[in-house]
Amino acid sequence: MPALMEENTMVNVISCYSFLSFISGLYEIGIVVWGMRTFGISGALIGALCYQLGNLVPNPIKISKRMCWILLSISSTFGVAGFFQPVFLYSAVIVFTMVLQNERSILKNKTKNTGSKVCKRLFRIIGFACGCVYGIGIFCIGQILLFISMIPIMICLIRTEEDGKTVICSPHFNKLDVILILHEIHYFVYCYCILLIVYSLNVCGKTVGSYATIAFALSWIPYALVPNIYKSPTMLKKLGYKKTFLIGHSMLTVILVVMFFIFRAEISSGNLPLISLTIWLLTGIGGTTEFCIEEIDKLKGTYVKNNHNSAENIGHILGVILSIVLYLITKDLSISVLVAGVFALAALIFMGIFVKEESK
Repeated sequence: MPALMEENTMVNVISCYSFLSFISGLYEIGIVVWGMRTFGISGALIGALCYQLGNLVPNPIKISKRMCWILLSISSTFGVAGFFQPVFLYSAVIVFTMVLQNERSILKNKTKNTGSKVCKRLFRIIGFACGCVYGIGIFCIGQILLFISMIPIMICLIRTEEDGKTVICSPHFNKLDVILILHEIHYFVYCYCILLIVYSLNVCGKTVGSYATIAFALSWIPYALVPNIYKSPTMLKKLGYKKTFLIGHSMLTVILVVMFFIFRAEISSGNLPLISLTIWLLTGIGGTTEFCIEEIDKLKGTYVKNNHNSAENIGHILGVILSIVLYLITKDLSISVLVAGVFALAALIFMGIFVKEESK
C-alpha cells in the first residue's frame, strides 16, 4: 500500500510538472505573439526578453515560498493595470514567470530519473504550438490568460512543502559554462526573429499570423528526439561527448549560414522562403548537441548546477537583447540568422580549444 501511494504521488508530481511545462511554453511564445499583435516587432522581442528575465529564477536567484506569494500579488496588480494600459502586461509576465519557474524547478527535482526531460520538452512543444491563442481577437486576451494561468500555480504553491531563503547565488563560470553561454546566444538571437518572419508571411493572400507558433513547435521536434540517437551506446562509443558536440556544431554553423543566404535569395526573388524555413527545421539536429557540455562538465568533475543553469539563463537573455539591438539598427530580422551562425561557430572554436587543452 505505501508503495502504491508513493507511485500515485509521483504520477501527480509528473502531471503537475508537465502541465507547468506546457504553461511555460505557452507563455514563452504567447507573449511574443501578443507583443507582435499589440506593439509590432519591437514589442514582440521585448515580450521575449520579459519572459527570459523571469527565468533567472531559480538560477541564479532563489526565492522563498513567501516571496512567491508576494510576486504573484505583484503580477496580479500589473495584470489588472494591463486591462487599462497593455504595456503593464510585460511587467506582469516577468514576475509571473519567476514564480512559474520556481515551482517547475521544485517539481523537476522530484521527478529525477523518471523521464522528466522528455515530459518537459513534449509539453513545452505543445505549449509553443498553442501560443497562437494569444493572436486571436479577444479583448485583453493576454491579461485574461495571465489570471487563468495563475490558478494552477497557486495550487502548486499551496501543496509545496519546500521553502528557503530569497537569495542571489553568484555564479562562477568555467570554460564550459562560457561555451554554453555562446551556444545559448546563438539560439536566442535568432529563434524569435524566425518566428516573427513566419508570422509576417503571406500565403495565398493571407498572412500566416499567430499560426507561426506551429512552425516554431515543429522546429523543436529534433531537439526532443535527436538526443536519444546521440546518447545511444553505439554513438557514444564511436564519438564520445566532445566529438559529438564538435560535429553537431559544425553542422549547425553550416546550416545557419546556408539558411541565411538562401533566405535572402528567396525573399529578393519575391518567393516564399520555403527552402530556408525547411532548413530551419533541421537546425535542431546540430543544436541539440548542447547536452554534451553538461556531460563533459560532469565527467571532468567541475559541474556545478547553479553555475551551469545560470550560464544557460544568462545566455538566453544576452541572445534576446542582441536580437533587439540588431533589429533596431538594421530593421532586418533575417540578419539574426547569420549572427546566430557566428555564435555557433564561436562555441565550436572554444570547444575545440578546450578539447586541445584537455588532451595535453
